[in-house]
Amino acid sequence: MTTAYASMHGRSHASAPRARVDTVFDRIRSAWKLRRDYSRTLAELRALSPRMLRDVNLDTLDLAAVARREVYGS
Repeated sequence: MTTAYASMHGRSHASAPRARVDTVFDRIRSAWKLRRDYSRTLAELRALSPRMLRDVNLDTLDLAAVARREVYGS
């Protein structure tokens, strides 16, 4: 595509790299949000008393796995 054609049709050569950069930043934002959600979920689970954990059949050793499964799935 020539520069003249691109400028006439609203396209530029910079759009493809820009899209890749945007995609990278979107993935970083998504990962950051998941990590924040994981940390919050784990903190909430750790705030439960031992009795409450027993009531829902959890042990303190299970909390990280439960938080991970809840936020990240599987």
